[in-house]
Amino acid sequence: MQNQNAKEAAEFLKKLKILPEIFFVLGSGIDISPLVDDMSDAVEISTVEIRGFPPPTVAGHRGRLVFGKYGALKTAVAILFGRKHIYEGDFSAPMFISEMFTHLGAKIGIFTSAVGGIDKSLRPGDIVLLSDILNFQGKYSLYYRHSSIRHKLYKPFHDKLSDAILNSALKSNIYIFTNGTYAAVTGPGYETPAEVEMLRRIGATVVGMSTAPEVYAANRNGIKCAGLSIVTNRAGTSSNHSEVLTAAERASNNLLKIIETFLKNFDCKSLY
Repeated sequence: MQNQNAKEAAEFLKKLKILPEIFFVLGSGIDISPLVDDMSDAVEISTVEIRGFPPPTVAGHRGRLVFGKYGALKTAVAILFGRKHIYEGDFSAPMFISEMFTHLGAKIGIFTSAVGGIDKSLRPGDIVLLSDILNFQGKYSLYYRHSSIRHKLYKPFHDKLSDAILNSALKSNIYIFTNGTYAAVTGPGYETPAEVEMLRRIGATVVGMSTAPEVYAANRNGIKCAGLSIVTNRAGTSSNHSEVLTAAERASNNLLKIIETFLKNFDCKSLY
């Protein structure tokens, strides 16, 4: 039924001429609203108006979808402000996003997230370009049911797309960490020091409660993916959601600059 709901949502958006080549999913507290001001033919809609769309219920996820054309290349861009997490009660809801954008014809998805830093060199405000995922969210088979590529996921993030984002960061004079491994956990509680030490020892760079379902579903449907995480706190130390939102908002400007540079210089069609 989830796929059917996503198809119905896409049909509704098509009537509004929302047909993106590339979409961005914004994590907790992450805000790139100034990008919208530079879009032409912008359309904005609350996700509660989209039939079947699973509404986020957590602070920092506004439930807002914006579509428009950006830059000299007139790239068709959609930005989703907020997502629903597994811990909000519906395991399939996070995958709805990728399913919906697949039906809209999107070819590229960039997934952002607010995360706890596991690597000891990371500090709040740092940006990490992801290269891999450690999935601790369970029910892995749901990601690939009814799919011919059920056992063929090799790399969740596309090399050429990730390289373009890294080059955009360099052009923007913003340092980002690379080769990040995202440990995907269910939440909503934060990790204990022992859990963080375990994740560090098996290779995790950051930890968060999203990303994996959307990225796996997108890969299943042939969408090229990239992941960018903003470190909002040191994992395993005292923190709360309000502090996470504040840190994400403060670091969003650097992420915005990277995305602006990326969209101005990268021809999405070069990937397909």
